[in-house]
Amino acid sequence: MEAWRTSCPRLPVCEEANDRGLVIREDVTALAEYKRISKVPNAMEEQVVVGGMGFVEGVAGKIPEANQTLSRLRALAESHYIDPYMIAAVYAGLENKNQAFDWLNKGIDERSSSMVYLKVDPFFDTLHADPRFADLLRRIGLQQ
Repeated sequence: MEAWRTSCPRLPVCEEANDRGLVIREDVTALAEYKRISKVPNAMEEQVVVGGMGFVEGVAGKIPEANQTLSRLRALAESHYIDPYMIAAVYAGLENKNQAFDWLNKGIDERSSSMVYLKVDPFFDTLHADPRFADLLRRIGLQQ
């Protein structure tokens, strides 16, 4: 992962959830960065990169590309663990709230370590008004 961080220092996906805010506010710039990072060897095998790209594609209205990214995540899942949180992020970008909540619930069931970012992660800002979001936060001990 260090190779792609070095190659694309402005990449909007990183470990800090607040830094992901760049993805939403600058989806055109973020999409260009993801396209750039996709050329780095093995970058598209990293679920954080693939999931972030799918989210940005959805937000940018690139629905066929976002659906293709979901297919890529499923293909990666055949060889190693894929965090349901990242799949939920793509569905959130596509504004498919039901699927996003289904995958977030799966993340809770699987005890995904990413769930601790749920309350502050801009990937899921569009879900905050839904009563199911408050229930998710309650279930993981992050009441609103």
